[in-house]
Amino acid sequence: MERGLLVTRLHYVNGLLDTRRAVMTGMTRDGTFLVEHGRRGRPVRNLRFTDSLLDALSPERLGGIGDRLVPVATTWTSLGAILAPSLLLRRFRFTGTSGSGGSR
Repeated sequence: MERGLLVTRLHYVNGLLDTRRAVMTGMTRDGTFLVEHGRRGRPVRNLRFTDSLLDALSPERLGGIGDRLVPVATTWTSLGAILAPSLLLRRFRFTGTSGSGGSR
């Protein structure tokens, strides 16, 4: 990736705002970084997103799926983790920032 954002953690995701289009909103948390020339750079402020999961995972916007499953600890229970691959999503819609976190 020449330039983009690396999101490693989400604070929350609110359910479907538009069920027909699978539009969801949420916030990143303590793990969002600028990527330049394929390298992770400085942390950035926590960001709000609002986007359609169906659109984000469409062939036009899905840039790739990682070949490894990465364990992501759950915050609601200590019983385990979710195994998920990394995703490269093009034009994912970030719609705002929070008042705290990361560099300004």
